[in-house]
Amino acid sequence: MALKELLSILESRPKRRMRVPSLWNTIDFECENCENGEILVEGNAFFSAAIRQCLGQSQNSAPGDAIYALLPRHFTAWDFGGGLESGTFLKAIALLPHIKRLGISTVYLLPVFTPSDIYKKGSLGSPYAIKDYFSLDPALHDPLLGAYSKHLIELQFAAFVEACHSFGMKVMVDFVFRTCARDNVLLREHPDWFYWISREGLESFAPPSVPTASKNMSISKAAAMELYKAPDTPAYIARFRENPRAQNAEKFDKCGGDLAEIERAFGLTTAPAFSDCLNDPQPYWSDVTYLRMDLGKNAFAKKYKDAPPFVLHDTIKLDIFPPDRPNLELFELMESLMPYYAGRFDIDGARIDMGHALPKSLLKGMIARVREAKPDFTLWSEVFDIGSAKKEAAAGFDFVTGDVCFSLKRLLYGETAPGLTKLIKGGACVAAPEMPDTPRAALLYDIELPALSSKKEPNHKIRNYKLSLTEFIPPLGPTMAWKSAITFCTLFPNARPFFCAGLELGETQPMNLGLGESVFGRFALPESDQDYGKLAFFDACRLHWTNPGIEARIGHIRKCMEERGALK
Repeated sequence: MALKELLSILESRPKRRMRVPSLWNTIDFECENCENGEILVEGNAFFSAAIRQCLGQSQNSAPGDAIYALLPRHFTAWDFGGGLESGTFLKAIALLPHIKRLGISTVYLLPVFTPSDIYKKGSLGSPYAIKDYFSLDPALHDPLLGAYSKHLIELQFAAFVEACHSFGMKVMVDFVFRTCARDNVLLREHPDWFYWISREGLESFAPPSVPTASKNMSISKAAAMELYKAPDTPAYIARFRENPRAQNAEKFDKCGGDLAEIERAFGLTTAPAFSDCLNDPQPYWSDVTYLRMDLGKNAFAKKYKDAPPFVLHDTIKLDIFPPDRPNLELFELMESLMPYYAGRFDIDGARIDMGHALPKSLLKGMIARVREAKPDFTLWSEVFDIGSAKKEAAAGFDFVTGDVCFSLKRLLYGETAPGLTKLIKGGACVAAPEMPDTPRAALLYDIELPALSSKKEPNHKIRNYKLSLTEFIPPLGPTMAWKSAITFCTLFPNARPFFCAGLELGETQPMNLGLGESVFGRFALPESDQDYGKLAFFDACRLHWTNPGIEARIGHIRKCMEERGALK
């Protein structure tokens, strides 16, 4: 058992006294109180006691279907007495009773794989800029266990999954298949699996704009026709080059797969990625690149038959534009990933990042392979339209992301929220007051708003379905919208309550803002706060475990989950 092996190593290591948030002491460990909501403990003994608690659990399945999302390096990051340290799998084990206390049945981990350290957007590489799909992030190794080794990090992950199972909770992991780090290890053997551009003028790289398209317009066959007619398209495609091995195999091999060396030797780099929507105002994604899943050219791209392989909005929406020549070797690797982690570490499910945009044949193969390895493996599709839930279920997914997070914001701010009628009618999705990519619920809703029932005309149609609003919004007087948001997300039986780590702490600082207002959310904290302006996807920062009023927030979540039947 991984937990027993981890315990043996931990107890053999030199002792270290360290400060931890008092909220982490879920086992009534003997400690010394410090100021500012912290306690002083002997670290090895503290985390050893947490492991022993896991070993003493009955492993009965947790009731309900609530999901708790966390980024491991952020979740237990703290200044233990010598400066901010990364969160680790070991320290996360100690907080599983805290998670279970909220009525959680599934722990969802944002990507845990080795990230890249180049073209990063902050002090750390993004967990979504995956450098190696088959290795775990070394930053998640705990220094209490000694020097890092591949065996030790894998042991810690296996122990974390085992510990979750001991509390009856499942473990889901986020998998990313369309994009990877600009210097992913696959580059060494397969430079032809990437799109290449001239390194010169990289700062001005941008997908072509389409004058006839609206802002953030979804790609379609009709839109693709306009894309290839756009005045910027020829110059954009002219930036692409043949892969460096095709240009000079001997010189490429001397670079040893190191992107920095390739850039120096060839003046080439992997093409940065960008949104698959036309006229998206956000800048390109500097830290990731698209994998080349089509070794040929689709019907639209064949207009540029003599051009090197290039990526455009149509070549990354492969559900609409099937590959002309599928990259079957890459497909095989992708199909093997989830079964590998299910078999090696016993994970229970996965969210497939932008899975709906993958080639249908690849998606079908991935789902079949993982379900063959683990028949009850849970699959989550990142589709925002709740109305597509039945279609995604037919493809093999258990639920979709949906748009409750965005509809809820519109509802509580007095706007129309038509998407919620799809939820009421039966869309299997997550019900989230916040997501890892959005502003925090405590920032949006921890304010006094007029009760919605006092409005002249209800701007939603929930009442038409005979569901009482008074369960989560009092009929008279002002209400704290944060409480309303939490209750709302536990109200509907067909939706899965979804809580980001920090929701229960009143955390206002977001992890990322790909789906929200960047200025409004990013600078939520006072300028004096050490995490001011930092985003956990890109920077070393921590949750505010010593915020005031945490127990009241936890109490409200527990009350809601008790009503749902998730706490018994």
